[in-house]
Amino acid sequence: MATRGARLIGEPNLGVVERVRSETATAPRGLRPRHGLRELVAEVPAAVWLGVVVAASACLRYALALNDPAPWIFPDEWIYSELARSFASSGHFEVWSSDWPVRTFGPLYPTLISPAYALSESLPQAYEIVKAFNALVMSLAAVPAYLLARRLAGRRLSLFVAVLVVLVPSMVYTTKVMTENVAYPIFLFAALAIMRALEKASSGRQVAALGMLVTAFLTRGEMLVMVPVYFSAIFLAATLDTRAEDERLRPSRVIGRLSAYKTSWAIASAGLVLFVAAALLRSPSGLFGAHERLIGQIRLTAAPRWFLYHVAELDLALGIIPFAAFLVVTVLVFTERASSRSARLYIAFSLAAFFWFMTLAALYGTQPRAHPHVFERYVFYVMPLFFMALAFWMQRGLPRPRPWAGAAALVAVLLPALLPYGMLLNGREWGVSSSTPGLVIWGLLRHEIGTGVLMITAVLVFGSLFAGLFLIVRPEGKHRLMLAVVLNLCAISFSVALANVVISRVAGVFQNQAQLGWIDEFLGPDARVAALWSGERIKNKEYALLEDQFFNKSVRVVFDLREPIKDGIPSRPLNLRGRTLVYRSGPAAGRPMVVDYLLADPSVGVAASAIATNPDNHLVLYRVGGRVRLTAIGVRRFHSDGE
Repeated sequence: MATRGARLIGEPNLGVVERVRSETATAPRGLRPRHGLRELVAEVPAAVWLGVVVAASACLRYALALNDPAPWIFPDEWIYSELARSFASSGHFEVWSSDWPVRTFGPLYPTLISPAYALSESLPQAYEIVKAFNALVMSLAAVPAYLLARRLAGRRLSLFVAVLVVLVPSMVYTTKVMTENVAYPIFLFAALAIMRALEKASSGRQVAALGMLVTAFLTRGEMLVMVPVYFSAIFLAATLDTRAEDERLRPSRVIGRLSAYKTSWAIASAGLVLFVAAALLRSPSGLFGAHERLIGQIRLTAAPRWFLYHVAELDLALGIIPFAAFLVVTVLVFTERASSRSARLYIAFSLAAFFWFMTLAALYGTQPRAHPHVFERYVFYVMPLFFMALAFWMQRGLPRPRPWAGAAALVAVLLPALLPYGMLLNGREWGVSSSTPGLVIWGLLRHEIGTGVLMITAVLVFGSLFAGLFLIVRPEGKHRLMLAVVLNLCAISFSVALANVVISRVAGVFQNQAQLGWIDEFLGPDARVAALWSGERIKNKEYALLEDQFFNKSVRVVFDLREPIKDGIPSRPLNLRGRTLVYRSGPAAGRPMVVDYLLADPSVGVAASAIATNPDNHLVLYRVGGRVRLTAIGVRRFHSDGE
């Protein structure tokens, strides 16, 4: 046990600071030190600096979003937009007048952005409001991150953590109509609630923590993983607290500490009973709605390999130093019984969150895909926990216990070299998958050095340089470490922003922003227009059609002639009977397709009057007013393409 008056590891020595302040305050006016810039900065309340961080981040992110003319991550952006539109107009979550499994996508985000669709005069205007909302809300992640960091470090380092939190590459999702914008700050607020419950296991704090878990799940279905995170953190915290008091780690004492969370156990038991009851009424996988098909494709034998890939990619995206610092801090907490309780609780929660989020992403990664990729968008939520480890390590004076510090640096350097860059840097979207923004900068580099030996060498050189800083920088030079971490995040974020603008403009095909709502402007938003997908995946024709439907209220449904326009978007199939298009499935199967207006590519050969066209995407609006028929050329083309 620590001796009386000893300062626990991880607790800043505030006594010296207070003594200096007292002596300064009582000194004669002429002898008091002049305030420099650092002192003036220190006098500004932390809340003000936190507000500056949030405001600056929100403004920067919205400015970047203004350079994105149209969405392109389909079906995700399309789904959330449709859910928000339907909720704004009817109070129900529907897609094309049909119920949608909203529980797997999270109803909270479309609910929050629905006022933008209810109050806006047009969908392009609503789109801009949603991006402004995204920029502000996702930037608010700095607030809970600061409050969490203050449990481990001083004000200045905690503000540094708040800055890093809004520099992560996944902040690019502020330009997208996607739930990550709300899920990121919600995760950190949930982490704060869990930490408070770990600090004091009162019923009120436990209920608050469980309430935040429900909120997280309503934000994003995958946040169900926060349930095992919470209970794993409770077990780890009980174990570490017992070990700090008893070298023998008696199980009875651990159980005694676990019993303090009887409120959580009771609520969890009731939830488990409800889950089992629901599983008896339908298949257990069916409880996961739209994810049922994906769950059936999980390959457990491949999970360890994908777990390693996700850890390695996270390490690389963080810039080596925070990852190595996290490893060292974990070792310190487990090996030094005098560590502060705040440090123990932080490690308990961080290890639990790290393990379960990596497991979730690894399971998704095992599913067969044409282009396998790492799901950074599922794990970036834990990045702030590594920044907090870095702040705590710097607060401690950069301790480097032997041989653990060297081992941590070596692991942090070697892990990224294990990534299969030939598979991950596949040229999609940003040069890599849109789910892996942390690899974008390496995806751009592959054009120069390939994905083989030179790529591995570049990764090792980068890692070695940052690991060298981790090992040699002295406490008085910690600003060098801070600068290295910031520069890495800025470099990745800049490359992501650049790639995002390019692909958005290519996919958007609109050079004139005023053309986005051209159909509503021509016919009015109450008109009923059907869109017809020709099946030609050239010159971004599928994006042109989807974005016309995205930005025009009058375009109410999309039909397809051969295959769905996009996986996850329920375009309705058609057949050709003679020269007439008929419904292929559903209650109206075999009946002729009847519409007022039709939006289609001119290559389809619609036998109707063309009344308008968009010169930027070459789609044509036809007045039909009855059955949809094709021209003779259109019929021949349909049959020739089907052969």
